[in-house]
Amino acid sequence: MARDRCVAEGAVTDGSRIDGHSRQAAMHELAQTTDNWARPGDEKMQAEWDPRRHDIPPVLKVHELSKAFGAVRILNDVTFRMAEGEVISLIGASGSGKSTLLRCINFLETPTSGRIEVMGDAISITNRPGKSEITNRAKIRLFRQRTGMVFQSFNLWPHRTVIGNVTEALVYVLGKGWREAEDMALSALSKVGMAEFRDRYPSQLSGGQQQRVAIARVLAMRPKIMLFDEPTSALDPELVGEVLKVIRTLAEEGATILLVTHEMRFARDVSNRMIFLRKGMLEQDDAPEELFRNPASEAVKRFLSSVMSAAA
Repeated sequence: MARDRCVAEGAVTDGSRIDGHSRQAAMHELAQTTDNWARPGDEKMQAEWDPRRHDIPPVLKVHELSKAFGAVRILNDVTFRMAEGEVISLIGASGSGKSTLLRCINFLETPTSGRIEVMGDAISITNRPGKSEITNRAKIRLFRQRTGMVFQSFNLWPHRTVIGNVTEALVYVLGKGWREAEDMALSALSKVGMAEFRDRYPSQLSGGQQQRVAIARVLAMRPKIMLFDEPTSALDPELVGEVLKVIRTLAEEGATILLVTHEMRFARDVSNRMIFLRKGMLEQDDAPEELFRNPASEAVKRFLSSVMSAAA
């Protein structure tokens, strides 16, 4: 499945792999499928989440964010804002900078330049010869507390039980007592349907179950923003649905979610907005229906047509 995704995304960057007839057929199917995906109340929902609205206080602001590894530029002046309770899916071909953007927001990667603001607290990064200079470096810890990250791999401690994996950070990072930490952990595990597995070890769980525990570990920390970096990419196809169901429930309950995913139908269904990245640049930021019906560039069209062709 992962290989199929790479092949499909290779078609995005190499237009010669899709002939004119195939592209036209795929786009026709795309238009029909998009219409079929429409849900009652979509227009109202998307009007409420219009990214151009400034009357909703943003929980996250990203301004002219750039990241380079040596001479290779991964992100190029990315700018967007996000309101509390909003769900945004980051889409684009492999190597477009989606995962790097998430990692820069919580400073697992240090941006080369730009400004990030979370809940009104800001960190600016200025590109200086030889290194980047960070203003308000002390706020990095605060950013990490406010932004919970769910990775592609589960990153569970194999020697800890399910409940131990979730309570660890509550005790040693947030300073909670063991009893309070356990109550918080069980509440989070219940939300993802894993409370009954509290005494099992990761090796005794399926991949989908492990990822749900990883989500519970983030939930228990009560972050303001949840960052999901392709949370289903390491799962067997039959396990993908159980993780997507958890994310959908969180979205319906009002969680603020920034999601990197290749599950396009799911992204279309759960997102208030979708952001398309290409070669590190933000190429389109729109409600799902607008992005699918009116792609802003030929690159967006190629990506969507390749996704539809791969899913057919």
